[in-house]
Amino acid sequence: MIEASTRRRRERQSPYLPNIWRWVICYGLATLLVLAAIDRIKYSLASRYSDRAEAAMLYWAINANTARPGSADLGYLRKLLERSLSLDPDNPTHLDRLSQLDLWELATQTVDETRRQQLHAEGLAAARRGVALRPGWALAWARLLVWKSEFDELDREFYSALERATTLGQWQRNIHPAVLQAVLPVWDSLDDKARRITLQTGRRGLSQEPEATLYLLKEYGRLADVCALMAGDDPLHATHCAKLR
Repeated sequence: MIEASTRRRRERQSPYLPNIWRWVICYGLATLLVLAAIDRIKYSLASRYSDRAEAAMLYWAINANTARPGSADLGYLRKLLERSLSLDPDNPTHLDRLSQLDLWELATQTVDETRRQQLHAEGLAAARRGVALRPGWALAWARLLVWKSEFDELDREFYSALERATTLGQWQRNIHPAVLQAVLPVWDSLDDKARRITLQTGRRGLSQEPEATLYLLKEYGRLADVCALMAGDDPLHATHCAKLR
């Protein structure tokens, strides 16, 4: 009886079942590898498009006195960045570059009020998305700060962006000029705390990125305020403030 029962169980078992499971596992792994390869290709293409746009903006920034982008140039770069975001929509670097491009258009092109508001909505949305995706990135907060300042929106979001950008980026050379460029034009509208933060940013900027910082402080007439902050115990005072005596 035992032998008969064992024989019946063996007959019910399919000899092909183990092979089927092996095929299922192999096909599943192969599918995962193909999907991973597709994602990698997509991200690589997105980075290539974005890097090309960044290289062009960097060239214009370095050669601002001799090279100026036209509307066709900006339109081409916009297409590159839109392709990047279509392939990698949650990449904060691509979003930041799109936001930067919108600022470039505002600064270098003559736009009507409708286009100005459109750029504001797009650039601000990209900056906010970048902050949400990478809240520990000082540059994302600095970009948001620029947009708030550009349209005189000195609200809670503006002051929060100022604090986060200066706190997270206090040892990042590129952050100090970005913050100063955003905040100094609206100095008269700042509260006392924001003014103190701005002057401290100027002090750090003179230490870490002196050329750009000195230019901005002189341009907006705030070098004397920063020098007063440094008086007595800061070696930078002798370097940058001697001519003010």
